[in-house]
Amino acid sequence: MPHDWILALQAPGEPRGLSSLGLRRRAIAALGRGPVDWGIAASRNMAEYILKSVPEWPGSRSEEETEALQRAVEASLLDTVMALHTGDLSLLCDSLEPVENVAFFVQNEIPLGEVMRNVHAGEEFTTRSLLSEIELHVSEGERLPAVKAMMSDVVTAWSLFARHVSLTYEREAERWARSKDALRMRIVEEIVEGSNRPPANASRDLGYALEQPHLALTLTLPTMAIETARAFDFASVSASIARACGSPHRPLVVRRGAARCDVWIGSPRVPSPAESIAGAPWPSELRIAVSRVHPGAEGFRLGRLEARAASRMTQFVPTHHPVTDYADVELVSLLSMDLERARGFVSHTLGPLAEDDPRSSELRETLATYIDTGGVIADTAQRLYVHRNTISYRLQQIEKSIGRSYDLAATRTAIELVRRVPQLMQRAKAA
Repeated sequence: MPHDWILALQAPGEPRGLSSLGLRRRAIAALGRGPVDWGIAASRNMAEYILKSVPEWPGSRSEEETEALQRAVEASLLDTVMALHTGDLSLLCDSLEPVENVAFFVQNEIPLGEVMRNVHAGEEFTTRSLLSEIELHVSEGERLPAVKAMMSDVVTAWSLFARHVSLTYEREAERWARSKDALRMRIVEEIVEGSNRPPANASRDLGYALEQPHLALTLTLPTMAIETARAFDFASVSASIARACGSPHRPLVVRRGAARCDVWIGSPRVPSPAESIAGAPWPSELRIAVSRVHPGAEGFRLGRLEARAASRMTQFVPTHHPVTDYADVELVSLLSMDLERARGFVSHTLGPLAEDDPRSSELRETLATYIDTGGVIADTAQRLYVHRNTISYRLQQIEKSIGRSYDLAATRTAIELVRRVPQLMQRAKAA
């Protein structure tokens, strides 16, 4: 094959993928782990490059928008690498995730011209990145033919993809304009953004009372294939969640693409909604992020922010537990909004204890438990099921690493950050 050098692509560490698990599995089967890790890592830089290339981008550049772009460019880059290796240059047109991203742009009123500028910037970044890899992995005598073959195939694949995106955008825009979801999402965004729309009018148009207390949720299907997620019945699941919370009202359900849905439960009547939801059986692929209960239109807005923040934390820590309660992750969520500064805080506070290895992890767990028990060695030993002499020895090792006069609150917070966001220090090590 003309692009056998593709199989030599590598990336440091194991970058966290955002595209569907099904796509990544297909890519690994076709290419192996190295090229897939390379594609995932390169796509982060690709998303940043696209945003810089379109400085007057009309969108909000919100976390949700950035994540949608990252997910789409990761899928496109992986599809490009597979297309080059297999010779099937139509692979990008067959991928569903960029199409889902087109739907997102339509729903957020991003014009087609700006979307196409994204596509062209993506093609430019892909070409430059692959040229750099050819210089690393192809001998000088074979480099020129490899460059010509790569550029020809990338141009063909991305030209087909650009036409596909354009046609998809037009179809989706026509469908969306006729849908009831368009009006509902517009009203919800106005409320979340603090518009002056009278609550009574918004309640009437939504069929959901804004004056009541609200429990907000974000439901996601992070590991489900896009084609399967499209058929997932978020409305029925949301109704079941409302019953588990003792709500007498129908929930407000706003679907945001194939694998994500925002939900509001009105007037929940259980003391701990998150616990009640966690006690019910749910599909194994479903992840439920739960806000606190807040009253009125402001509570509607604040609940959505909390549910989104809790959902973001599930991306950092893959778990089989279906429910994430914002109250449990609030502090870590706030601190991890700026990952670079959070990484600096952890490194400064924990020093050698921040290392990504089993011994450091053991010492962090010991120190966290020691702090939680008020500095009582016997209670720490009992909680960790080890002898108190073992705890004393570990505390001596901890003291050698960070000293004796550490700040309890800062240290405990830094440990929790490493536990909740393990990629934080893994990325630093890879760099």
